[in-house]
Amino acid sequence: LSDMKDPEASPEDALWEGCQRGASDEEIFECAARADVDARDTGWYNWTAAHYAAERGHVAVVEVLIALQADMWPEDDVGRRPVDLANERGHLRVVEALHMAIDLDDAREDARDPEPMYAECPKDASRFDRLFVY
Repeated sequence: LSDMKDPEASPEDALWEGCQRGASDEEIFECAARADVDARDTGWYNWTAAHYAAERGHVAVVEVLIALQADMWPEDDVGRRPVDLANERGHLRVVEALHMAIDLDDAREDARDPEPMYAECPKDASRFDRLFVY
């Protein structure tokens, strides 16, 4: 980020700082390209970028992190998730976005591990019959 005070800050430091101040989508994407979006800030309760954005109520940043497929459900050192922080501080739009991310995560999981409708196919079946329907 252009206004980072420490030129030797890690890419993760820049990402965390951007999430705290509600940086633009472009800045978050730029930081995320160089950083691990799920990295933990060991200097502050093992928070992730998602914790910082949710705690500050930055819905747009949370949505960018969701789009980047960041883990939106990590627990910090005392067991708080980003949704807990947003809820504690009354950031209801962030809570909604995080709950929608649950549905998105479930859909992604289903897409990665589909269950075929037909478990077995007879050996003498045609090529067409061997197609599984997901």
